[in-house]
Amino acid sequence: MTAEEFLQRIYDLESDIACKEDEIRKIHEDMIHLKSVDTGKDRVDGGQPMDLSDKVANLLEVEAQLDAEWDELIKWREEARKLIAQLEPGLSKSVLLLRIVNHRSWKQIAVIVHKSDDYCRHLFPLAVGDFGYLLSTRFPHFLETVQFKEYKAKNNTK
Repeated sequence: MTAEEFLQRIYDLESDIACKEDEIRKIHEDMIHLKSVDTGKDRVDGGQPMDLSDKVANLLEVEAQLDAEWDELIKWREEARKLIAQLEPGLSKSVLLLRIVNHRSWKQIAVIVHKSDDYCRHLFPLAVGDFGYLLSTRFPHFLETVQFKEYKAKNNTK
């Protein structure tokens, strides 16, 4: 794993969590609109009706995944914060902290550091390079020990 891959994975973890939170919101909405099923009627399509217990089970599964992903994000975000904090003070350090640790958009970063969006985007790969250099000189084997958990959602067609 490279320094860039390490930082990108942390950024992606927070994006994944936002998607999972949106999924939970959608399940809640579905549960509100779920109509009771008249089990006295014959089913022609051969399928099984979706009931509230199916939705609750799905919700519990997604919430458990979300909790595990939050734990993982917090762990690695704090590790990244500690490492980035060891960079020399300057724009590179600020851009990395804002983008990776605080999950800010380029526009928000530009406002905070009083530079243009384009300049911040241009500076980011240079900052990642500085971070990679820091890791290779002070913590040469750190990236070899990094293992992110993979979360795979079950294909749920309910």
